[in-house]
Amino acid sequence: MDGCPGAIVLTLDVWPRLVELGKRLPEWLPVANFASSRRLTQREDEVVIGVAGLNEPDLTAAKRACGILIVAGCFVALPPVAMVLAVVPLYYAASWLPELAVKAAEEKTRRSIDEELPRLAELMAVMTTAGLSPALALPRAVGDCVGPLRRSLDKALAAINLGVPRRQALAQAAAWTPSRDYVRFAELLADAERFGQPLGAALRGMAVDLREKQAAAVREEAQKLPIKMLFPLVFLILPAFILLSAGPLILNMVG
Repeated sequence: MDGCPGAIVLTLDVWPRLVELGKRLPEWLPVANFASSRRLTQREDEVVIGVAGLNEPDLTAAKRACGILIVAGCFVALPPVAMVLAVVPLYYAASWLPELAVKAAEEKTRRSIDEELPRLAELMAVMTTAGLSPALALPRAVGDCVGPLRRSLDKALAAINLGVPRRQALAQAAAWTPSRDYVRFAELLADAERFGQPLGAALRGMAVDLREKQAAAVREEAQKLPIKMLFPLVFLILPAFILLSAGPLILNMVG
């Protein structure tokens, strides 16, 4: 969640306190609710962001608490007239912060899963090519995974051990996460089990595609660097350079 301002709600363990405070506030206080808010609460919260019990009432309560806290803080910082005019926009703007934090965490989870998937696919390809069945190769390959992908697959394996069909458990685990590549991986395993297709070549091809996709994303980010550097160059570095170079001349002329 680095680089995401709203993610402080999650990283500093403030979420339970926000929810508790929001539940104590009057329910008639409105908050900014969108369809994306309901979609967020349908994710598997512990896999996506590590927050237990994420649901629509808790998200609404956290929004209400954020709105009240920001407005209360601005009462101290802003003049009374400005505060009266800005109280409603500030409240609604602050009520978006929990949703932004959850979305930031969801995006970080997607990147983490997408980074781990090529290695998982390669391990599965090696094991299945060596003669292991997918049912035996998957638990061994999962042991080498980390982060959200490991947690998601551990849940899927636990469901499989309880009798849930492997295709269903993997499909549900992938659907709970924001990674489309993970869904593709689960579908590939399901098709191999259904039609008896060899997994080695298919997984190896998927790993190559994912590596190429990651390389293309890195190249795209590198191409954006000159644009991102333009703002600090124009507004920070260039003014300082002008002051250092032209400042003494101007002082001498004035003196």
